[in-house]
Amino acid sequence: MRKIKTKIYIPTTLTGNMGRHYIPVLEDLRKTIYSDRILSRLADSGNIVIHSSVGYPVAKYKNTGISIGIEPLNPMIRQDLTLGYIVVIRNEKASQEVNGLLNRSLPKAISTFKDHINEYEAAKSKML
Repeated sequence: MRKIKTKIYIPTTLTGNMGRHYIPVLEDLRKTIYSDRILSRLADSGNIVIHSSVGYPVAKYKNTGISIGIEPLNPMIRQDLTLGYIVVIRNEKASQEVNGLLNRSLPKAISTFKDHINEYEAAKSKML
């Protein structure tokens, strides 16, 4: 079985001579979700599905429109994150982008993702 690399370093035109550019992969999203107690319980129970079948890392709250993804800046090249990426949170109504370095933007995005899940669950419980 082939081990999935959690970090890929590729020099790009974005960084020039500054060093190497970090390319996020599925494991980064998984680690951030599992660092939150509530989200990790939801992921363990199968209510949050983490995958990359669309070409980039995505986590979806099952049977809803709530998701978070590390998407390429160029949507025409779905599997190439070397040209840049953006963290996007979506719910049934809108999408929100979080810019910046992954180590800063992903925790903010996870917090927003969790807020959307809490709002959905609160609205769902009021309907019952």
